[in-house]
Amino acid sequence: MKKFILIFLVVAVAVIIYLILANINNPSSPFSEKEKNGALSKLLGRPVNVAPSQTPKGDVLYDGKYVSFKYPASAKIYSYRQPGFNNDKSTLEYFSFDISSPRLVFNLSVATTFLKSINDYPGIKLRQVEPSVYAQKNIIVGSDEGLVFERNDDQPEKTVFFLINGKIYTFSITGTSFEEINSLFNKIFSTLKLI
Repeated sequence: MKKFILIFLVVAVAVIIYLILANINNPSSPFSEKEKNGALSKLLGRPVNVAPSQTPKGDVLYDGKYVSFKYPASAKIYSYRQPGFNNDKSTLEYFSFDISSPRLVFNLSVATTFLKSINDYPGIKLRQVEPSVYAQKNIIVGSDEGLVFERNDDQPEKTVFFLINGKIYTFSITGTSFEEINSLFNKIFSTLKLI
């Protein structure tokens, strides 16, 4: 009889240990996947990418108040801005994203200005005083003419400026490769509409 009780206790302890370990390794969640993703999206302020190994394909339309264009669906949009930037009343529109592979960062801003000539804009003057670093070219989108600046050194950058009806449009692309920057530039500027 003692053997039977001992065997029963050993089996009971083994079953209890198994159940505890099984519960630790596979806990049941009180939330559904949809509820988890909704809560994470709310925390992050953007949709959750539940399958990070799957890079979105194709393009997405950015349709702003002053600008529209297509950009890669694989881009991660930034919504955070410096607190002082949010209080800047001259900024009419701002959009920024990055792409992780190849590493690219895109920034767009549209701001009011009282300048009469695009050459008086500080961002342009800064680049024009360094002709050994920046190559300057003209660009036309629709009927609007602007300036393109491309760095000539080991810090790939392409920046475009337009002055239209008291608004300065600035587009900037930085990255690790001139080839990839030009590829993104061509994609965006082939579909760009200045409103």
